[in-house]
Amino acid sequence: MSFPDVRPRRLRQSPAMRRLVTETRPAPAELVLPLFVREGLSEPRPVSSLPGVLQHSRDSLRKAAVDAVQAGIGGLMLFGVPDERDEVGTGATDPDGILNVAIRDVVSEVGDATVFVDDGLIVRVLTNLLANAVKHTPSGGKVRVEARKADEGTDFVLIRVSDTGPGITSEDAPNVFDRFYQGGSGRSRGGTGLGLAFCRLAVALHGGTIHVANPGQPGATIDLTLPAAAADHVAVLA
Repeated sequence: MSFPDVRPRRLRQSPAMRRLVTETRPAPAELVLPLFVREGLSEPRPVSSLPGVLQHSRDSLRKAAVDAVQAGIGGLMLFGVPDERDEVGTGATDPDGILNVAIRDVVSEVGDATVFVDDGLIVRVLTNLLANAVKHTPSGGKVRVEARKADEGTDFVLIRVSDTGPGITSEDAPNVFDRFYQGGSGRSRGGTGLGLAFCRLAVALHGGTIHVANPGQPGATIDLTLPAAAADHVAVLA
């Protein structure tokens, strides 16, 4: 059998044939538009390495978001570019940083039905909580993660991370989510004191809460709640 002289893919060279053989037809509602906003800009600025892409000011970002929603775009993903950056990404979790200010701007213009929560941040929260639990659980102990609907009548999900370690004292419990806090029980020793502080900021940015559910008892239990519709809110990416 000789090699075919005409390959099927070549039939797609004309627009008419491409319409006939296409397998997918993406609609605007199935697309996600990335939008960049830079701190301190008064006018949008082109990104030289990405032709056609802009770093927006807050004003131009609002207009771009409205235009996208009116065009039927299904999702907006926001990227914040702060003036100052650090190794722990403080700009992503600062409630008054450019990203979170921009999130509020966009939501005020188009609502929250077309904007996304950053699952990466929530994964990082869970990673921090699990790492902390494993660190303080003795050999042969257990770490458990549970998720269920929170109290009836609410639109929140409860996520619980528990371990069989020594627990968190009643004195430490109110402070373990503070920056640089080193618990007297040794629960936070050996780290920077920033991991649980990050968890509280990230959860708060998603409209949730986090706390020690069993202070003073053996085995730490951390409860965090998140809106059940979190996947329909804004992505926090930096």
